[in-house]
Amino acid sequence: MAELEQELKYTREHLQTTVEELETSNEETQIHQRELQSTNEELQSTNEELETSKEEMHSLNEELVTVNHGVAKQARTVDPRLGTT
Repeated sequence: MAELEQELKYTREHLQTTVEELETSNEETQIHQRELQSTNEELQSTNEELETSKEEMHSLNEELVTVNHGVAKQARTVDPRLGTT
């Protein structure tokens, strides 16, 4: 009987240690999840900023194309030979 009680005591201690390790691991996992969520939010914000910049660059590029066409047209008006390539 004493042997069974000793084995039961050892099993309880082992189980308690396992539960404590699991709780610690769970806390660490939650910390990592919060860090990942924060990083993800930062990346989403950066992505939105990049998308806005891309749209602005596209708009500026269209304006430059329009200006370049106007300059080329004016140049052909001044010197018609500039229109031939």
